[in-house]
Amino acid sequence: MIADDPEALLKALHVTDPRDIDIEAIAQYCGATVIYERLVGCEGRIIGHGNRAIITVDQRATTSRKRFSAAHELGHWMKHRGKVALVCDHEQLMCQWEGRDRESVANRYAAELLLPQYLFQPLLKDKPLTLETVRGLAEQFETSITATAMRLVQLTDRSAALICASEHGRAWFELSPSAKAAQCWPRRTLPVDSGAAAILKRDEELIGPRKVPATVWFGGNNASITDVVEDTVRITAHLAISLVVWPSSCTR
Repeated sequence: MIADDPEALLKALHVTDPRDIDIEAIAQYCGATVIYERLVGCEGRIIGHGNRAIITVDQRATTSRKRFSAAHELGHWMKHRGKVALVCDHEQLMCQWEGRDRESVANRYAAELLLPQYLFQPLLKDKPLTLETVRGLAEQFETSITATAMRLVQLTDRSAALICASEHGRAWFELSPSAKAAQCWPRRTLPVDSGAAAILKRDEELIGPRKVPATVWFGGNNASITDVVEDTVRITAHLAISLVVWPSSCTR
């Protein structure tokens, strides 16, 4: 089914500009109605049966969070269509990205729907890989910093990683294709000299990218080759994301 593929769905609906990604209209086209109500203990929920579903999103959330929550629940509908009843909280939307479980699948569907490659990649071209760039793109697509940074790393031809961490260590990570090819896997523990540790453990305020040894974030032989540039921001009370980029990738 075409709706299983977010990009194919958008092209079928003749979406040619980020401003045309109307999540309520897209959901309706897919048999789901989005409504906004005050929710307690969750960001969104979906109840569906047969060919129809109701998606409820917390009306108090920011615009970007509402859009992502609706797209996340639509991902559940398209990937687990039929009989479904799910409630999704903030931690699931923030922490579950790299697995094959239902929440990770729904998160990836939402990111691909709201930040499609054919619209996102041309806007990324020739821009530095920094959180400032992420913020600018997030404003254009009305998406969260986390989802936008994820797509930036997935779609760049440069070497980069996005690492989400808590005080207890790595929560999840995403590598660009070239970083995957180099097998540069981030450390599982929270690096003590990293920007993430500075924010989460020492409550420091970091402004802009900074250069650190590659060994801060990566183990193995590749880590000793060069320094990397990290750019870190707190995304929840207990989580921070770090955009880690190889220096030649920062200015290209």
